Amino acid sequence: MAVQAHVAPEDRWMKLSPNLADLARNLGDHADYSVRLLLALFVPDRVFTTAQFVSHYRRLPTRDDLGFSDYVHFFKSSPAAEACGPLVDKLLAKQRVSELIGDEHIVKTCWSGSQLTWDAWKQLPDTFMLKASHGCGWNYLVVEKSTEQFRRVSSLTARWMQKNFYHYFRERAYRNITPRLFAEQYVGLSGQPATDYKFYCIGGSIAFIMVIVDRQGDQKDVLYDRHWNKMDVRSLNPNDADFERPGRLERMVEIAEVLARGFDFARIDLYLYEDQVYFGEWTFTPAAGFFRFDPPSFDRALGDLLKATMSRWTVTQTGCASRSGTSA
Repeated sequence: MAVQAHVAPEDRWMKLSPNLADLARNLGDHADYSVRLLLALFVPDRVFTTAQFVSHYRRLPTRDDLGFSDYVHFFKSSPAAEACGPLVDKLLAKQRVSELIGDEHIVKTCWSGSQLTWDAWKQLPDTFMLKASHGCGWNYLVVEKSTEQFRRVSSLTARWMQKNFYHYFRERAYRNITPRLFAEQYVGLSGQPATDYKFYCIGGSIAFIMVIVDRQGDQKDVLYDRHWNKMDVRSLNPNDADFERPGRLERMVEIAEVLARGFDFARIDLYLYEDQVYFGEWTFTPAAGFFRFDPPSFDRALGDLLKATMSRWTVTQTGCASRSGTSA
């Protein structure tokens, strides 16, 4: 039976203070960057993030009946989230992952710098992935360099460099990352990236695995438990698909739990290509907390798991938030 997307009720949020309600109506998830930059000068993080939460969920965040969305809301603008910057930085993260699980799981970096120059462009391979170290979604796949217009690609990367991703959703992990560009060896076939496996870990253990396919077309998000049993849960995109158990699942689970060790919550993104597991990224505030699960009870179930494992968010000498007595 098809699962319908959940629509949150709108009865309570209109009773909020008029100022917060107006900000929520006018902000939305796609306000112009210049507007967000201006708001950063006058609107505190907590007010800004609460307005966004209300706009998306039509309710106030709560600590008493904590759901996963509430957890991400409270964590993303906390000092502990800011301390996660070295792991959220997509270039620095490679160094840490190499230390923990070995450099054979790192996608090769072909080039890095603060500006994509013509000289750098000429040295890059025919197919590669361009990324920015300091944001989310700032990626560009070059399938065949000879068909690309250098000026257009260079202009795109220059726009990335002019922005601080923190201003979009006040995720403090991004606030102090040094902006850098880099190009990676392409992992995929015929212009289609390798399947993306996202391991949602709570208390260092797999809570569920989200598989994302066909990002350039009819994207599907399918959830599995750690033993590869499909879960009757829907996220943002359709889940009307099923996938074979990956041959290296046990190794991927092992890697994900090593990288999630010591954190109340961490999402570990991995790729499987030609029987080799590659690290994608560390994420501590996925989608800035703005997604819905159907059924909604799944959000609360994750919140219950978090409450069972959570401690005070502390900052370790490694520069990231973790549970007391551990470090990443």
